[in-house]
Amino acid sequence: MVAKRTSLKPTNTRSRRSVRSTRHGGTRFQIPQIARDILLCFGLFLLLVFVYRDYIIEGKVDVVPDSINQGAPFDRFAVEFSETYGRTPLWYPHVFSGMPFQASGSYQSLQYSYETLLLILLPDSLFRGLHGRYLFHLLLGAISMFLLARALSLSRPAAFIAAAAFILNSHVVGTDHVNRLASFMHIPLIFLAVYRLFERYHIIWAILLGGAFGSQIGSYHPQIAHYTGMMLGLYVVYMVIMHLLDKKPVKPLVLSCGLFGLALVLATAIAAVIVL
Repeated sequence: MVAKRTSLKPTNTRSRRSVRSTRHGGTRFQIPQIARDILLCFGLFLLLVFVYRDYIIEGKVDVVPDSINQGAPFDRFAVEFSETYGRTPLWYPHVFSGMPFQASGSYQSLQYSYETLLLILLPDSLFRGLHGRYLFHLLLGAISMFLLARALSLSRPAAFIAAAAFILNSHVVGTDHVNRLASFMHIPLIFLAVYRLFERYHIIWAILLGGAFGSQIGSYHPQIAHYTGMMLGLYVVYMVIMHLLDKKPVKPLVLSCGLFGLALVLATAIAAVIVL
């Protein structure tokens, strides 16, 4: 009777790699996946601080034509109206054949966006010292675009380039005022949330979508929010059509659409001071 010879060879690829690594003096250190994402996001932070240093570090602001030819007359009208009638005007009759005054949000200092949350969490002196209206909105846009690109299966370098292109494109760099900038920076987060909502149909993405869209409306640039809402609607129609053409189960689609409706209700509630 001949005894079987016991094989000393590794039984799988991981074992072979372990033996090879040990033979060469130890395993090779690898940076964890989450650490790579954090490092790239930190790189985006340094990039935006450098490019927008006049705003973030030196505290400069743009003096746009609206502030001169509309802002000053609007402020004077508001003061004179309040002194005469004892209340805030709801209508401004001297431009565009008349337009909403208080509800437009364009010429008053109320802020119903995620900036409000930051002002609650951070000391006012720290927020102003960091010139947070620029810094935190640009950071929001950069990180959310990076995460959106990763969700769409782009590599990390490609996602980094996409995020950098978003915050450094001429339309953002040359924007006339910070309200438009703030509204722009919400767009990647909104579409990240709606993409994940129809992919995973979980309530957490509905909450994120409602919060992001409501915050964008509250950034007081209604044109950008209006077009974002149009694209959201078209995206949902596209997802419904593709779902039906692929003959997938109806239950996930109904659940996703229901959560999308919930997100719109939440966004309306957050921006109720403007929408209603």
